Amino acid sequence: MTRICLYCPNPVPPSRQNPKFCCGTCRTNFHNGLRKLGERLFNQGAVTIEQVRAENTATKP
Repeated sequence: MTRICLYCPNPVPPSRQNPKFCCGTCRTNFHNGLRKLGERLFNQGAVTIEQVRAENTATKP
């Protein structure tokens, strides 16, 4: 089964350590886009600071 990159329509090479992205550029662009989207949603009031804090706390070991 060929995996497709989350960011672009290219296949993910089987040798990739992170099987979600075809390359480092797509990984970086994906995460930058999520950060910008999150900031925009926060500024629009769709996300609260409590939600941001809760998410950040949930990811700590």
